[in-house]
Amino acid sequence: MARRWILAALLAVAAGGAAAGCSSGEEKAAADETPLLGPEAAWATKVCTTVAGQGLQLKMPALDTSQGAQAKQGIVDFLTQVSGQMQKMDEGLRAAGPPPVDGGREKTDKALTRLDGARKAVDKAATTLRRAKVTDEKSLQTALGSVARVMVKYGEYQGPLQDLKAADPKLNIAFLAAPSCRGLG
Repeated sequence: MARRWILAALLAVAAGGAAAGCSSGEEKAAADETPLLGPEAAWATKVCTTVAGQGLQLKMPALDTSQGAQAKQGIVDFLTQVSGQMQKMDEGLRAAGPPPVDGGREKTDKALTRLDGARKAVDKAATTLRRAKVTDEKSLQTALGSVARVMVKYGEYQGPLQDLKAADPKLNIAFLAAPSCRGLG
């Protein structure tokens, strides 16, 4: 049971960092009621168009933990994909430039720093797992415990869009209003 929890937590953290996160129905309703056509919404549209689908391109591996070495490779491959998608998000945010709000550059830099930290944790987790000697289910469980310790700091990380939404009320409204942001974090 603990093995499944660790694996689920590990994959959720990894996917959460790459996927921008899902909006609630309440956020979608608020977006429908908030007609914002200003520069903030235009910027949010550009950002969401750039990052849309990054996390959706990821496929969780089908794993048979009784086949330790194969499961290990599936997780390493998945973590590598997560890292690549996080890098593409970083590039997209940089290409969009700072948002047109007070302190926009600093807010974007902070979100990018957190994204980079999460990506580095995913890279370290993949490297840790890649180097682990895994031959069976028990050794896989031990290796996943080591990986979980690497990623625990980012257990609640929801991605750069959530960071930007939390950083400025105008950005929060802009992300809610921009159609391309619906369904993203």
